[in-house]
Amino acid sequence: MEIIVDVDDGDDEAMEDTPDVETDSMAEVLDRRLGEVVKLLQKNNTAITTLAGDVWDLSGVLEESFEALRF
Repeated sequence: MEIIVDVDDGDDEAMEDTPDVETDSMAEVLDRRLGEVVKLLQKNNTAITTLAGDVWDLSGVLEESFEALRF
């Protein structure tokens, strides 16, 4: 079973915030873009961690509810 989590914060233009200036070297542009990608990955990682915690909490609540209904 494959689970895909799509966290879309609507920030489709996040990587368009930094203009590519012709005077910048290719290395500088790539370095800047890589920094933007890392920031987006960190943001997504935080969202996934929060979601995982919420799922864990919900599973505990469901387990307690199931046990209460069983007796």
